[in-house]
Amino acid sequence: NIARTVGNLKIDESLKKKKLLFSVWGTENIFMDLFMGWYNVMKDIFSEVILFDPRKKRLEYGPGIMKEKLLELVARERPDYFFFLIESGELGIDTVKRINEISPETKTIVHFGDDDINFEDRSRYYALFVDYCFVGQMHYISNYEKDGLGNALTMPTPVNTDVFKPVDVKKKI
Repeated sequence: NIARTVGNLKIDESLKKKKLLFSVWGTENIFMDLFMGWYNVMKDIFSEVILFDPRKKRLEYGPGIMKEKLLELVARERPDYFFFLIESGELGIDTVKRINEISPETKTIVHFGDDDINFEDRSRYYALFVDYCFVGQMHYISNYEKDGLGNALTMPTPVNTDVFKPVDVKKKI
């Protein structure tokens, strides 16, 4: 494998030829930390990053049309990877199953950030329908292993150090 470095991450060079559909709430808002912390890193890793903010679209169109628009986007773009969160509840397992049916070659990736409150009733079930689970709370990996879910990997919420860094300012308290 040929690898390169993005920030302090070692990245497989083949990802630079891949397309990512990034479906995370707030990701279409350049002032949100998810945009600044994730998108700016993802665009350096993948050849193309398509943004789809499920919360924004749900508020604009309602939950049913939001899901239709997402599925239409998947069918049209056929991304190599589909990355999403479940914390905000916009995307159900039924939607993930439809993405797998529409574009079976698309690898689905979910990031679980709150397994302390979501593992028992959500994360463990979503994990059955996705290719990879990125788990933010590292000590929960053992819960996935106990359930026989070998697709869970530890990944704390990323921080883009190009954006979030110390600044030289005078302290005023």
